Amino acid sequence: MVFNLRIGEVHAAAIWLLVIGEAIKAIVQDKTESRETIVRLLKQIESEEECRPIQRTVKAIIAAIEQGAEGIYAACLTITRFLEFAFEYPPDHSMASRLYLN
Repeated sequence: MVFNLRIGEVHAAAIWLLVIGEAIKAIVQDKTESRETIVRLLKQIESEEECRPIQRTVKAIIAAIEQGAEGIYAACLTITRFLEFAFEYPPDHSMASRLYLN
Protein backbone atom coordinates (compact mmCIF):
# COMPACT_ATOMS: atom_id res chain seq x y z
CA MET A 1 0.00 0.00 0.00
CA VAL A 2 2.78 2.46 0.85
CA PHE A 3 4.18 2.53 -2.66
CA ASN A 4 0.80 3.48 -4.13
CA LEU A 5 0.46 6.61 -2.00
CA ARG A 6 1.76 10.13 -2.39
CA ILE A 7 3.77 11.68 0.47
CA GLY A 8 0.76 13.53 1.91
CA GLU A 9 -1.37 10.42 1.69
CA VAL A 10 1.24 8.37 3.54
CA HIS A 11 1.25 10.96 6.32
CA ALA A 12 -2.58 10.97 6.46
CA ALA A 13 -2.64 7.16 6.52
CA ALA A 14 -0.10 7.12 9.34
CA ILE A 15 -2.17 9.53 11.43
CA TRP A 16 -5.36 7.51 10.89
CA LEU A 17 -3.56 4.27 11.70
CA LEU A 18 -2.12 5.74 14.89
CA VAL A 19 -5.59 6.88 15.95
CA ILE A 20 -7.01 3.46 15.11
CA GLY A 21 -4.21 1.91 17.17
CA GLU A 22 -5.33 3.99 20.15
CA ALA A 23 -8.91 2.86 19.60
CA ILE A 24 -7.72 -0.74 19.58
CA LYS A 25 -5.91 -0.14 22.88
CA ALA A 26 -9.18 1.13 24.36
CA ILE A 27 -10.92 -2.06 23.21
CA VAL A 28 -8.19 -4.26 24.69
CA GLN A 29 -8.00 -2.36 27.96
CA ASP A 30 -11.82 -2.39 28.19
CA LYS A 31 -12.11 1.30 28.92
CA THR A 32 -15.46 3.04 29.17
CA GLU A 33 -16.06 2.96 25.41
CA SER A 34 -17.73 -0.16 24.14
CA ARG A 35 -16.34 -2.17 21.25
CA GLU A 36 -19.44 -1.39 19.17
CA THR A 37 -19.01 2.36 19.68
CA ILE A 38 -15.37 2.23 18.68
CA VAL A 39 -16.09 0.08 15.62
CA ARG A 40 -18.83 2.54 14.62
CA LEU A 41 -16.32 5.41 14.93
CA LEU A 42 -13.81 3.51 12.80
CA LYS A 43 -16.48 2.85 10.17
CA GLN A 44 -17.20 6.57 10.09
CA ILE A 45 -13.48 7.27 9.55
CA GLU A 46 -13.45 4.73 6.73
CA SER A 47 -16.52 6.24 5.04
CA GLU A 48 -15.12 9.78 5.22
CA GLU A 49 -11.69 8.86 3.84
CA GLU A 50 -11.30 9.89 0.21
CA CYS A 51 -8.11 7.96 -0.54
CA ARG A 52 -9.12 4.48 -1.75
CA PRO A 53 -6.01 2.60 -0.52
CA ILE A 54 -6.36 4.09 2.96
CA GLN A 55 -10.10 3.38 2.91
CA ARG A 56 -9.49 -0.27 1.98
CA THR A 57 -6.86 -0.64 4.71
CA VAL A 58 -9.13 0.84 7.38
CA LYS A 59 -11.99 -1.40 6.20
CA ALA A 60 -9.74 -4.48 6.49
CA ILE A 61 -8.63 -3.44 9.97
CA ILE A 62 -12.25 -3.00 11.06
CA ALA A 63 -13.09 -6.47 9.74
CA ALA A 64 -10.13 -7.90 11.65
CA ILE A 65 -11.14 -6.17 14.89
CA GLU A 66 -14.63 -7.58 14.62
CA GLN A 67 -13.15 -11.12 14.51
CA GLY A 68 -11.88 -10.95 18.08
CA ALA A 69 -8.47 -11.31 19.73
CA GLU A 70 -6.59 -12.74 16.74
CA GLY A 71 -8.01 -10.06 14.47
CA ILE A 72 -7.05 -7.35 16.94
CA TYR A 73 -3.50 -8.71 17.03
CA ALA A 74 -3.40 -8.79 13.22
CA ALA A 75 -4.69 -5.20 13.04
CA CYS A 76 -2.01 -4.00 15.47
CA LEU A 77 0.66 -5.82 13.50
CA THR A 78 -0.56 -4.27 10.25
CA ILE A 79 -0.46 -0.78 11.74
CA THR A 80 3.02 -1.28 13.20
CA ARG A 81 4.46 -2.72 9.99
CA PHE A 82 2.96 0.05 7.86
CA LEU A 83 4.52 2.71 10.07
CA GLU A 84 7.88 0.96 10.25
CA PHE A 85 7.98 0.44 6.49
CA ALA A 86 6.74 3.92 5.55
CA PHE A 87 8.82 5.91 8.03
CA GLU A 88 11.55 3.53 9.13
CA TYR A 89 10.99 4.28 12.81
CA PRO A 90 8.50 3.34 15.53
CA PRO A 91 5.38 5.53 15.78
CA ASP A 92 4.87 8.30 18.35
CA HIS A 93 2.11 6.85 20.50
CA SER A 94 1.70 9.94 22.68
CA MET A 95 0.62 12.00 19.65
CA ALA A 96 -1.83 9.28 18.61
CA SER A 97 -3.24 9.14 22.12
CA ARG A 98 -3.89 12.90 22.10
CA LEU A 99 -5.58 12.70 18.68
CA TYR A 100 -7.73 9.78 19.80
CA LEU A 101 -8.82 11.57 22.97
CA ASN A 102 -9.75 14.68 20.95
